[in-house]
Amino acid sequence: MLDQDEIFVVVAGTISLSIGGMRLTAGDAAIIPAGEPIQLSNPGSEPATVHVAIRSGFTATAADGTSIGTPPWAA
Repeated sequence: MLDQDEIFVVVAGTISLSIGGMRLTAGDAAIIPAGEPIQLSNPGSEPATVHVAIRSGFTATAADGTSIGTPPWAA
């Protein structure tokens, strides 16, 4: 989970997000609210290209509650 909203934009292929079984294809976008646990997968046989936008300075938490913190590139 992240403490900031995330925006996923699919450029090519198909992805599946665990939130409500969302399936996104090229040209689709989804906003994932802060604090919402998600899992991303590629249900297709083709590679998927996805751009993810999130505000710098975010912190992440693993599914088991372990704090991941802020990656150096996002500080």
